Amino acid sequence: MEIKLEKLAHQQKFLEVINKVFEEVEIIAPKEIYENPTFDKNDETLKNNINQIQKGYFENNDYTKIPSEYHGNNADEFIIDIRMETGTGKTYTYTNLMYELNKYGFYNFIILVPTLAIKEGTKNFIEANYTKNHFSDIYQGKRLTLSVLNSQKNTGKKRKIFPFAISDFTRVTNLQKNTINVLLVNSNMLISSTMKDNYDQTLFGKFSSPYDALKSTKPIVIIDEPHRFKREDKAYNTLIEKINPLCIFRFGATFPEIKNDKNAKKDYNNLIFNLDSCTSFNQNLIKGVEIDMMPEEERNKSKFKVLDIVNNKETKYCVFKNKQNNKTYELKKDDTLNIMDDNFGSLKIQSIGAEYNGKRIKNAILLSNEQVLMKDDELYSDIYGNIYQDLMLQKAIKNHIDIERENFFRTIKIKTLSLFFIDSISSYRGDDGKGHLRVKFENFLKEELKKELEKYSESNIEIEKQYCSFLQSSIKNISETNGGYFAEDNDKKDEDIAKEVETILRDKQSLVSFKDENGNWNIRRFIFSKWTLREGWDNPNVFQICKLRSSGSEISKLQEVGRGLRLPVDEYGNRISNEQFYLTYLVDYSEKDFANKLVEEINSEIDWKKYCVKPLITKIANGNSNIEKELFKELLIKDYIDID
Repeated sequence: MEIKLEKLAHQQKFLEVINKVFEEVEIIAPKEIYENPTFDKNDETLKNNINQIQKGYFENNDYTKIPSEYHGNNADEFIIDIRMETGTGKTYTYTNLMYELNKYGFYNFIILVPTLAIKEGTKNFIEANYTKNHFSDIYQGKRLTLSVLNSQKNTGKKRKIFPFAISDFTRVTNLQKNTINVLLVNSNMLISSTMKDNYDQTLFGKFSSPYDALKSTKPIVIIDEPHRFKREDKAYNTLIEKINPLCIFRFGATFPEIKNDKNAKKDYNNLIFNLDSCTSFNQNLIKGVEIDMMPEEERNKSKFKVLDIVNNKETKYCVFKNKQNNKTYELKKDDTLNIMDDNFGSLKIQSIGAEYNGKRIKNAILLSNEQVLMKDDELYSDIYGNIYQDLMLQKAIKNHIDIERENFFRTIKIKTLSLFFIDSISSYRGDDGKGHLRVKFENFLKEELKKELEKYSESNIEIEKQYCSFLQSSIKNISETNGGYFAEDNDKKDEDIAKEVETILRDKQSLVSFKDENGNWNIRRFIFSKWTLREGWDNPNVFQICKLRSSGSEISKLQEVGRGLRLPVDEYGNRISNEQFYLTYLVDYSEKDFANKLVEEINSEIDWKKYCVKPLITKIANGNSNIEKELFKELLIKDYIDID
């Protein structure tokens, strides 16, 4: 089965907007064969085009009617912003952008991403056969070449050789008329020694620095996840100062805030496309989200508060307080939290001082499960206990089977996946690939699958017989039903682990397929990770995310659910967009405000004028106040609208 790409209406509208941006703008021919053509960022036609788009004059486009506070450009560099909700096809859209801009002669592009996971996801998408085939059908004769900048190993030779990816990228010239030249780089690589070094080899007889070589191409830069590239960050400043792009396109669901702005104003620059969460859901472009919550355990409500964090040259420690009995505990690096309560198990203080929201925070605690705590944060001990986690596993398995049964019995089946975020790699991998959490999960799963099989074992209905065969294969090969991907896996040589990683990280088609190439059931549908997959990875057929531990960070709630927002594909690889699907998000009671935070985040940037029904009701009632009241009551009673 091959995933089938299609250009959706909102993606087509984006291309029309981009062409409007450059309509009648003077494109200046390059002086060197390795350069992009250029344009004047102060061109009045360019400014007027963007202004027309933002005011919605261009085809009365809802995506581009931008609130006035998001207009303008807050940067010296020329930036164009595209806001697209997670799951609506950002990677597809910016890949399409490069093909479209090539019509104007632009052919040198750099894609800048924040993490290795996103880098891997982008690489896999661009290099996938289904992607190449799709775009070759639309842009016949065009060819996109991708160079990926990775750390360069020391060969032991005295002569320092230029990084291959930089060399390959800069050697493509505009004489290769049908080539779109792309370099993919993550933020850490951009500021690495590989980029900073000067090399014995030179490019075009003049460039010995990678920065200078890239700058010479006058590249257009595409930034993925702009909230991870704040204006004050080193990677962003390096991009501007060392490479000086011709233009920057930023694609994201969330954008950084302007530093020192009391109103937490978003740092939008020439925002020309505004596909927010609410619009995405209303247009059936993404799944809805249903929050499922484990109940609070009345028998045990032990809560621990961080009273103080001390981090200086002389001493480093933190102080917790048990809110039940007011007892305090002073813990240092490597101390386990089970000193305070056995339920914490092997959870320990990994460091005093931690990365928090992309910044290094001196007075923060990093736990061994990657959870970050600040002063006054609180922890419930029982949600870390084995009994509570058992209940969550069992609940998640039952949820999955209910969704899976419904998707299997469709006229055209849909493979159902569930994603688990867990607290430690050892609980899943153990010493021999069978950690205690994995063993427990497989035992629970086998038990539930046997119960499910009993319901249909006597059936002669064809689809139910297929379902029984699928369940039987799962019970027989229970260890193949699940797999894990963790950052540590990249350094391991274990063949089975490598195969798991390859399937989860790079082989999206395999995960959504029911059968392998030999016609055997493909039963892997449960994925375990330790937040490694929180960004840059998604799969359209994830129908449930189970959070077996709190993330403990202020990462966007939209980013957390984003791994499963994309609409599913059926067993033939076709995207299904003619009905509403939902992502179940299972959390523990300590995150009881998760749903509220998610809604608040979505609502914070919605132009509510678009959704206000009062002017429409008044118009329909033609000024008759009685009709207006009756119409409002009828719409409200039938649940077509709410009070807002």
